[in-house]
Amino acid sequence: MKAFLAAVAVAFGIALAPSAALAEAPRLLVVATTPSMGVIARTVGGDRVDVQVLVAPDRDAHTLNARPSMIAHLRRADLVLAVGAQLEEGWLPAALDAAANPRLRKGQPGYFAAAEPLHLRPTRFDPALGGHVHGEGNPHLNLSPPRMITVAHAFADRLAALAPESAPAFEAAAAAFEDALRSRLPALRARFGAPLRLVAHHEEFDYFAEWLPVELVGFVEEKPGVPPGPAHLARLIEQQRGQAGTIVLANYQPQAPARRVADELGWPLHALALEPATADAESYFALIEHWVDSLAQ
Repeated sequence: MKAFLAAVAVAFGIALAPSAALAEAPRLLVVATTPSMGVIARTVGGDRVDVQVLVAPDRDAHTLNARPSMIAHLRRADLVLAVGAQLEEGWLPAALDAAANPRLRKGQPGYFAAAEPLHLRPTRFDPALGGHVHGEGNPHLNLSPPRMITVAHAFADRLAALAPESAPAFEAAAAAFEDALRSRLPALRARFGAPLRLVAHHEEFDYFAEWLPVELVGFVEEKPGVPPGPAHLARLIEQQRGQAGTIVLANYQPQAPARRVADELGWPLHALALEPATADAESYFALIEHWVDSLAQ
């Protein structure tokens, strides 16, 4: 952890120290929709940005409403960093419209959606069933550290477009974040023995398969965002009976349906935080270790 912070400090010190004009440059206000996006903004932007996060770490970003405080932050922002892929569709467009900040319009340098530089994992649900299906792909990219690395570099490029004098520092900070994450992943993967079978409440955990030896074999939900009925839960239990596995869900999702499945199968159940407690790299590193601590027991 100290090595990562030192690497970022050195990157910004070397890149920024020679320029007296840069020392007087105003800091950019970045409004991030979620704590994970705040991690990207604060880690890559360093001393050149102030960061405001709109969604608390224990809230579901699907289900919020636009609030006056959100609108006030967006009105003053130089850049908004959203997840995109319809995650915030229920409230962010309305908040941006009310803020009436021309810098944050889609297509402007001040609007950045993390999903845009990525080829997202497709939804695992049949759109014909209805519910909150992610037609643009699974937006829960923060559950994949490799995806967060890609977003960090893309965001460094965007910040460089807004503050070109700091471009070397932004890219160096993204590289330090990448090095810190990649150095952790082999040891985290090695804590698993055989591949772990997961039944998840929702499809966000599909991203675990990109960096951990896990397989997502079913969902507590039948339709995304819709409480499951007893017939679906009965079918799920029968499909998994006699096999080993683990039930996972987000800490803000209803536990009763998942608990029924876990009790019937004799499987452990883990309600996991999906967002870091604070919008900084150290908290994100602690979050991915928390995921592995829970699953690799």
